[in-house]
Amino acid sequence: MHHSYPVALLGRAGLLLLALVGVAAALVARQPIYWVPGVLLTAGLLAELIHYLNRSNRDLADFLAGLRYEDYALTFGTQQVPATAGQLRQAFNQINRSFQQLSRQKEAQHLYLQNVLALVNTGILAFYDPHAALATQDAPLAIPGEVRWLNESLKQLLGVPYLRNIQALARRDAPLYETLLALKPGENRLVRLHQQPVLLSATAFTDEHGRSLLVAFQPMREALEETEAQA
Repeated sequence: MHHSYPVALLGRAGLLLLALVGVAAALVARQPIYWVPGVLLTAGLLAELIHYLNRSNRDLADFLAGLRYEDYALTFGTQQVPATAGQLRQAFNQINRSFQQLSRQKEAQHLYLQNVLALVNTGILAFYDPHAALATQDAPLAIPGEVRWLNESLKQLLGVPYLRNIQALARRDAPLYETLLALKPGENRLVRLHQQPVLLSATAFTDEHGRSLLVAFQPMREALEETEAQA
């Protein structure tokens, strides 16, 4: 059951006042035997009062730390605390539950997108824009050139099992690497991969991690077949 914050605060302050009066009385009466216990009791009550007053600040600090590190599993107890602190903790818990739901939805959307990318025949590559200042305090994990998405079609087209950063292409296929660096959103470039012409089409998007480029790799033979089918 929640107890009243003013009553609890006055109770602690009253005990501290009584301890101070007791220490003062022992000093006046010249009773050294009570000095040390009285001082220790007063110090303990003072520390308890400070701890009690700082409870909301600690809760807020823990809550903000959880938000910063995207840790929404933290649950604040609402029993045996003052009514005002209980209301604050209930609000924190509700916000954390909302963020947990949003996080699950985001993971589901990401999984859906990954499945879609795996099914399409066009090669898809998304990477952090090497020309954008991504490594900031707000986006410390954004590494220029780091690959975010690489579907199976592009793995087969490039002949690679994985690709962590487009810089790895500098040794494997320097012309392709230079083309990716020079490619701008809305621009198309024609390159040759394993002796076959491939059309690159680029677009850009920005999220909480920074600016990224999404490049579609479409072999010209497939592009021509698609155009003929549409005609």
